[in-house]
Amino acid sequence: MNSWPLVLGLAACAITQGCEKPANRIDVLGKQARALDPIERLRAAGDLGRVDTPQPGVGPVDLTPDQRRAVQLLRAMVSDDRDARVRGAAAEALGRLRPPGPWPELVQCVGRDVEVSCRCYGALRAVTDRAAPYYLPDLVALLPEAAADQRLCISAALGDFGNAVLPYLEPWLRRVDADTDLAYEIQTLLEKIGTHEAAAMEARLLENPHRQVRGEVLIRIKESRRVETFRATIEKLLSDPDPFIRSYAAEMLGVSVTDPDGPPQSEAP
Repeated sequence: MNSWPLVLGLAACAITQGCEKPANRIDVLGKQARALDPIERLRAAGDLGRVDTPQPGVGPVDLTPDQRRAVQLLRAMVSDDRDARVRGAAAEALGRLRPPGPWPELVQCVGRDVEVSCRCYGALRAVTDRAAPYYLPDLVALLPEAAADQRLCISAALGDFGNAVLPYLEPWLRRVDADTDLAYEIQTLLEKIGTHEAAAMEARLLENPHRQVRGEVLIRIKESRRVETFRATIEKLLSDPDPFIRSYAAEMLGVSVTDPDGPPQSEAP
């Protein structure tokens, strides 16, 4: 067989225009991720999250070369894409790939992006099994300034880490002051953690100097049926300077007060 025509054809291809290799899938998706059309970028994010995706139930594995390139593209999309839907899709795709952390883009997304903060949290939770120590300080630092919807996601994220969160909460507990929303989120988080140490920290909210904070913390304790857990602290509130707090504490403990400004009396058996 005469191979000269093939050799000459390849040489001509190389000289005139180059012989194009088949397009690499990641290269194609990278171009699609930068498309002007947000729908194209959405599709790219979804496809990047399925590059060599591990089977469900498989633990974290080392990333393949294509996955590493996909992660780089997705990180840029989470940080920089101008469309919230694309940022959320890219975050979810990162969660599917389960890259080892830390990934500050996801933390920033939870705190910055009201529209997709919960999707970013879901991705963050998916990758924190190997990177939890990196995320805790940053997530706690986001809590005071976050919008209400974001606080729910951040609290959910933090609650999964148990007592490991408590040292990072300490500074924010001191900064609650009159911020009832922050007090509520901290109490929600401590209740979710549910340990003895978390309850001890929650009891300190009842020592807050602002009546409204103390009152709302008391109401939450009653609604969650945890009066016995906090009985010793609630008993101290029977001498609270505020008549409402005294009256409500007495009601929670099963004692009566004929005069809200007077001392509580035990109920008759």
